[in-house]
Amino acid sequence: MRSFTLTRNRLSLAIAREAPRIECASTVGVDRNLRNLTVGNDEETHHYDLSQTVRISSTTTRIVASFKRDDAG
Repeated sequence: MRSFTLTRNRLSLAIAREAPRIECASTVGVDRNLRNLTVGNDEETHHYDLSQTVRISSTTTRIVASFKRDDAG
């Protein structure tokens, strides 16, 4: 047992144990910016251009904001 805390309504115990060691076969990194996405590891890297996605999102937001209800009132 590592530590304990005793209060009026609660007893909290902290127990330490050895964690199993995990061996990684490979790791992957992800770099996300507004207009691009890069994914890769030591062997290969892929770059995705997201500028078209940003433009579509901006246009869609502008169009949806322009909708107005005619039946309210």
